[in-house]
Formats: sequence, structure tokens, C-alpha cells
Amino acid sequence: MQKVLITGAASGLGRELALRFAKEGADICIADINSEGSTETLKLVEKAGGKGWTAYLDVTSEDQWNALRADVEERWGGLDVLINNAGVATGDRIDAGEWAWWEWIIDINLKGVALGCRTFTPVMKKQNSGYIMNTASLAGLMILPSMASYNVTKAGVIALSETMYYELHAYNIKVTALCPGFFRTNLNKT
Repeated sequence: MQKVLITGAASGLGRELALRFAKEGADICIADINSEGSTETLKLVEKAGGKGWTAYLDVTSEDQWNALRADVEERWGGLDVLINNAGVATGDRIDAGEWAWWEWIIDINLKGVALGCRTFTPVMKKQNSGYIMNTASLAGLMILPSMASYNVTKAGVIALSETMYYELHAYNIKVTALCPGFFRTNLNKT
């Protein structure tokens, strides 16, 4: 049974990814700051044939990531798949809006992904296997106007994923960046 951890799995793409793995009978950790949505996802996962558990996770907190790693190692002894999917979006130009928006989106979309990778790469190196998928966006490849901060964070996730692909190959750890186009999610919610 695959052991899968998905951030941002309380809704949107994260929930759909959880349901996809549930259909294969995976054991899934639904990690999100939205506890109510995580509980809903867990019910859907169980209905789809998987099993799992929920974990409250603020992806910007190194302490929370470390606590989750300890929980994962205690429950599962390792991790097969890490999906860094949690993210937010803004619409802005470089010379408009509050700088706080930039800090917020960089912390969640880029630092949150990097923290997830830093936290679980040692676990996967130790077991000499694993798969990491980082959710970026088509916006990281095809730059759109009035989305400066979002574009930058998603391009950063692509660069991080490509770097990790080469760094972790020798440890039998596969890394990809998922670059979906635009679709309805809760991405604009805090």
C-alpha cells in the first residue's frame, strides 16, 4: 500500500489527487490548514477505497513540518509519495499592491514547497526510494501580466524541482513539477 502525503488536500487539486491515489488503495495523509475541508477529503478518500488521516499543517512553519515528519515516521516508517500542493494566488503588478502580499505568496508557494522537500528528502534518501511532486503552474512557464508574485513563485518551484531531479536521481528519488493550467479552486482564499 502506497503511503502518500499531500499538502493542500482539503480542496481543489489536492483533493482530486487524494481521490486518485485512494482509487489505488493508498494510505493518505491529508495535510492542510483547513481542518474541516481535510475531514471532508478524508471521507471521500475512504469512500473511494483508500484510507488515511488528517494533519493540520501550515506549510510556512518548519516546526510543523518537523512534527509531521515525526508523525509520518511513527505511523508509516517512511514515505512513498510527497505532493507539495498547497498554494495561494494573487493578481498584482510589480509596482502595485502591498509588499505583504509578496511575502505571503512567497512564504506559501515557494518556501512551503522548499520546506516540504527539505523535511522529507532525508527520509526518502534513507529508504533509497520515493517520489516528490511539486505543484507549480503553467504561469511559471508562460508568464502572464498582472500576476507578478504568483508567476515568480511558480517559476521558482519549477527551478527547485528541476534541481532536485538531478540531485536526488542517485538516491532513486523521482521529482517532477506539475504545471496545471487554470481551473476553479480555492487558490484565492487565505
